[in-house]
Amino acid sequence: MAVLGSAEVREIYEMREALEPAAAALFTRRATDAEVAALVELAQPRVSGEERLKAIDKFDELLLEGARNSLLKDTLGALHARINALRTLSLSVPGRLELAVQEYLDLAAAIEDRSPERAAEAARVHVHSAAEAALEAVKVLEQK
Repeated sequence: MAVLGSAEVREIYEMREALEPAAAALFTRRATDAEVAALVELAQPRVSGEERLKAIDKFDELLLEGARNSLLKDTLGALHARINALRTLSLSVPGRLELAVQEYLDLAAAIEDRSPERAAEAARVHVHSAAEAALEAVKVLEQK
């Protein structure tokens, strides 16, 4: 993947902030109880490093699957490689990983409670926080 500048990173996060809250709300409304339980389990911080990134990836895949909206899944899926690269970048910011763990727990709790509004807000907060961290990291890279 080509190195992304601040403008491209901002655009990707703008798309995520527009779409991921919708996916969270739809998942909350449409997912089966088994899908909700699986998502809650994936949010638990039981693994670290590369395994944690895989768990987050599975969380995102299940969220889109359970939202049951093929256009939303296709649109976010098209951004998937970029999102994963930016996730690694944003998690490199000191303190971001711990914050992200709590954000995923908050999102999972809202989903488990079947609260679409809280789930959408938790997703929005998470994406906004990740965007700030990724943009901070990109600016550091651009200054080198």
